[in-house]
Amino acid sequence: GYDENGNGVLQEEKNPEGEVVQRVERTYDDDGNVTESDVFIHLRERGYSRKYRLVYTYTFWPESGE
Repeated sequence: GYDENGNGVLQEEKNPEGEVVQRVERTYDDDGNVTESDVFIHLRERGYSRKYRLVYTYTFWPESGE
């Protein structure tokens, strides 16, 4: 799924039975940079699931003029 700016905010993968096995939800700042990704991975055949959040920080360096 995409937001009004064309940013990919939702990505899902389903197994043949229609169950979600992977899901990523992304949040963006006003400049279009990803700020957070909430990730869900369901590995039923292995008997466990994982859910975690990635938080992104950006450091912008001024142009040196060279």
